[in-house]
Amino acid sequence: MANIVNNFSSNIVTIYQEVVKNYERDLEIIKQTEAELNDLYHEAELSNPKDMYRGYLVYKAIRETRIRRRTAKEEAELLKDMYDYFQSPQGQAFKNKIQS
Repeated sequence: MANIVNNFSSNIVTIYQEVVKNYERDLEIIKQTEAELNDLYHEAELSNPKDMYRGYLVYKAIRETRIRRRTAKEEAELLKDMYDYFQSPQGQAFKNKIQS
């Protein structure tokens, strides 16, 4: 029985750590991709006109960056409630109790 409790406790702590790590990573990806998009928009807006191929490359970079941003944003939205709970005083107290 003690092994089961130890396994469950270990799994809960691992989940806690993964949720926090992934949520914060997603926020960083969102921030990074927004900066990249800003640079790409400035490239399209302010640089000399491009031929069709170079224009396509800018479009492709914008599209790929927006897809990365959307993926991170959707995951962050799913993790937000758990992250908020784990960062709250109640969540911290729960984690500390599980770890002991």
